[in-house]
This record gives sequence, structure tokens and C-alpha cells, in this order.
Amino acid sequence: TAVLLLNKGRKEADITVQWDKIGLSGAQPVRDLWARKDLGEFKDSFTAHDLGQHEHRIIKVGRPGLPLPTPATMPLEKYTVTRKGATYLSDLYYIWKAGNAPVYDTTYGGDPIRLAGQTFKKGIGCKSKCAVMFKVNGRADRFRAIVAMDKSSKENAKGRFRVYNEDFFANQVLWDSREMTKDSPAKEIDIELNDVQCLMLVFNGKDVLGNWADAHVINEAESD
Repeated sequence: TAVLLLNKGRKEADITVQWDKIGLSGAQPVRDLWARKDLGEFKDSFTAHDLGQHEHRIIKVGRPGLPLPTPATMPLEKYTVTRKGATYLSDLYYIWKAGNAPVYDTTYGGDPIRLAGQTFKKGIGCKSKCAVMFKVNGRADRFRAIVAMDKSSKENAKGRFRVYNEDFFANQVLWDSREMTKDSPAKEIDIELNDVQCLMLVFNGKDVLGNWADAHVINEAESD
């Protein structure tokens, strides 16, 4: 623990730090950081004597703690496409989001995703506004999903699903559902991805819920 001992007065003074004020107790080693000198162990407190006006001293109190654990390396398959075949987006960490966070493999309210009489084990539930980006590294050849407003949305709720190549600023909309209501039939997405590095899913509306059922990308060739 580093401690600044500062004399704010106009006369010389002794400035003391009590260990219990900095979360320590008992005998503690003290080191003068400016002088780069160990001063010994002190019990319950330390006093810097005869500090002049605005004079200060910086000390380090206490013994070194345990080293911080090294974070585990995240497996590559948790945040990008690494294998041939289907990769569900709900099995990947997203790399960026705006608005409400998506919910994986259920509706936003935590219920199973059901569209057109079918229950989907995989998918993304969201509450507007929700924009979420996934890194696919040019290894995804197609994107497929089925989208619909959640039936728990308000009676006159309206929403819109869009798929972007990378971000808003690239202005590359790959697919657009146009305006949908809770009574609109589900719409199927099956689009080609041509060297797309990042795929962004956007759901807009005014406090409404929507679902990207069975959202996945397909790699038709072996990964490197």
C-alpha cells in the first residue's frame, strides 16, 4: 500500500499514518519510495518527523501479496468460426453490442423460442434496440435464421430486423425484414456471405421483443 504523508501546515510537523486507517494491522515493513530505502518494521503506525511546510514523503507499507492469476486463454472457437458446417451464433461471444444485451437460446423473457408452431433450441432473443456483432473472419459462406416478433410484445408493437456486413458505417445491408408486427408471419433468412469479416444483427423498434431463431452461419469448406 502506497501512502502519501503531506504536511499541509505552515510549520514543521510530524505526520502519522495509522495502520487501521489503511486496512492493515500489526507489525508492517515500511519502505521510503523516494529514497529507495527500507526503513524497517513498525507496529500499528508510522510517523514522518519534522516535515517542513508542504513537504511530503511517499512510503510503501506492507508485504507483497500473492501474484494475480493469469487469465486463461479463450478458445478460438468461442468467438469466431473455426470448423466446417454450422456454427450457431449463440455459441459465440459477441465482440460488440449497442442497446440491450441479447439473450442466448431463449426469448428475451427466458421462454423457449417458438415460431410457426415449431420450437427452436438455438437462437437469440432480444429487446429493442439491440445491435450485436459477431466475428466470422471471412470463414462463413451463408447466414440462416428465422425472425419474428415475440408474441409477448404489445398489441400494436412494430419491429424491424436487419443484417449488416460489419457495421452501420459500411452501409452494407445484407438483409432487411422491413416493418413487422406481432401478427406478421415469420420470415426466413438465407443469404450468401462474401468474405464478411464481422456480421451484425440489428433489431429496432419501440420497447418491443424479437427473436432470431436458429441463427447460424455455414462454412462450406474446411477451415485452415
